[in-house]
Amino acid sequence: MTFKFILGFLTVLSLTASANVDEHLALKIYSVKDKSLQDEIFKETGTSVCQTSAAQSVLNCTIEVPQERLYSSALHFQLSWINSKNCNLLTFQPYYYQLSSSPSFHASPSKKPIDCSRGLYPDCYGGAAPFLIPNFPNDRRFVYVSESTTMQPSIFEEALPSAKSLNYETNRLSVNDLPLAKRGTTYSSSQMGGFGDSYAANSFVDYSFTCSNEYGDSTQSIHLFVRDKIEKRDRINTWKELP
Repeated sequence: MTFKFILGFLTVLSLTASANVDEHLALKIYSVKDKSLQDEIFKETGTSVCQTSAAQSVLNCTIEVPQERLYSSALHFQLSWINSKNCNLLTFQPYYYQLSSSPSFHASPSKKPIDCSRGLYPDCYGGAAPFLIPNFPNDRRFVYVSESTTMQPSIFEEALPSAKSLNYETNRLSVNDLPLAKRGTTYSSSQMGGFGDSYAANSFVDYSFTCSNEYGDSTQSIHLFVRDKIEKRDRINTWKELP
């Protein structure tokens, strides 16, 4: 049995067995196109297997998804892990960024300005976390606890709806490849290419998956970077257009 905590909220998940997974974290990414008549599923695994090992307990993984497919597909995060002395808790931190720190931020032309100076409201944020985590930003991470005493891995899966289905105008819903050198810069709505989408300096948080032991020490972690690939012409904004 696996339990999922969202900082005080508890949901029971079923335990699923999987072969060929040892005591290390193994991450799989796949996408499912919206309203697909053929139930199209695409494996988004990047260029290497995204799995920690005894030799590499901290791992950076990058996946690249065709731009238009990413915009109209749900992105699924599936991670396998085994309850052991080195992984009593598993934490999933979804990616997000703060849109503004202004006390009078306009998230939408149809809405009244909101106070984002203390970051208390969901409309002050962009990225995946506001659409994955209930009660965001009060709660910002998933924490999983497995009660399994066997060596069969627990598997959890979270699904991020497509940007198109959420009326999100850019692939910044899921793409988190803003270069480190630019993360300390504030970007306006005009620079970001859409009303209500802006970026407050130093507010960028990446996807991460972390195992902790019984003492709360991090023992294994995966840092995930999602990119979109331009196949024909660049029609959907991400972070790459920023100066």
